[in-house]
Amino acid sequence: MRWLCHRLQVSVSGFYDYTHRKPTENQKKRKKTAAYVVMQFKCLKGRMGYRKLYRYLVNKNVMVSLFQVRQALCEAGLKSKVVTYYKKRKHEHHTFPNVLERSFKPGKKDVPTVVCDITEFRLMNGMKVYFCAALDISTRRVLGYSLDTHQDAQLVKDTIQQVKQAYESQKRILFHSDQGSQFASYKVTDFCNQGYRHMPINLREQIK
Repeated sequence: MRWLCHRLQVSVSGFYDYTHRKPTENQKKRKKTAAYVVMQFKCLKGRMGYRKLYRYLVNKNVMVSLFQVRQALCEAGLKSKVVTYYKKRKHEHHTFPNVLERSFKPGKKDVPTVVCDITEFRLMNGMKVYFCAALDISTRRVLGYSLDTHQDAQLVKDTIQQVKQAYESQKRILFHSDQGSQFASYKVTDFCNQGYRHMPINLREQIK
C-alpha cells in the first residue's frame, strides 16, 4: 500500500485517515435522500423516469434536486419502464368494405382475387428498399410490382396500375391488402374510386 500511495503521490497517513473517516452529516443526509428516492421509484413500479420522479417528489415537498434523483437511480442501476398501450384496430375500412374476410382461397374465375403487400429489404450498404407486389391467388401469378427506396402511396399506386392493365378486359376485380397508411391513403383510394370504379378495392386485413 505504501508503494501504491507513493506512485499516486498520496501520503500514507492521509489515505488511512480518509478510509477511517466517519461520514459527515451532509453525506448521511444525501444517503438517506437517495434511499428515499429509490424507495419511491420502486413504489411507483418504475414507471417514472428521473425527471418525472423529481417533479413528483417536489410536489410532495421533498427537498431534493434533479441531480440527486438522477444520481440515486444511476447508482442503484434503476431505469424507468416504457409502457406501451394497445391500440385497437378498426374493424372496417372507412372507404372499402371487407369482402374477402381472410378467406384466401381461389374464388370465381370471372372475378379475379388479387392480394397485395409491401416487404422491406435491407441491402449490404445498409440502405432499405421496399417491394410492393400483387398476386392472383387463383393462378399464383404476379400481376404487378414496384420497387423504391420510399414506402409511400405512389409505390402502391404503381402496382395497382399494373394490375388494372393485366386485367383490362375484366369488369370487376377484388383487390385485398392490409390497412397500412400506404394502402389507405387518399392518393390510392381516390385513384381507385375516380378512375376505376369497375375495380372495387378491399383494403381490410393484414395478409399473413
